[in-house]
Amino acid sequence: MTDTKITAAQKENLLSFMEDHSYFAKDKLPINNLSEIDEIEDLIKNEEIFNELVHFLYLVGGENYVRMVNSVMKKLLRHEVAVKFSGVGKKCPSAI
Repeated sequence: MTDTKITAAQKENLLSFMEDHSYFAKDKLPINNLSEIDEIEDLIKNEEIFNELVHFLYLVGGENYVRMVNSVMKKLLRHEVAVKFSGVGKKCPSAI
């Protein structure tokens, strides 16, 4: 059985490639406003687009779960959008 793990450098190269060529990374992320959330939700109903987003976010990664979540959130949402939410569900914009 072959080891299929990729090195950190390979992962970084893939992420760089995805940022240059991914539909999401180039055109849709990070989300700039609340109305774009609805647009993304509609797009990811398509399985192929959903899988592309999952793969892109997987490549963002992190050294541990906390850093991974922070890195993924930074790729997904601009700060101005992220502050409208809370990690425990206390804040939720009425537009959603």
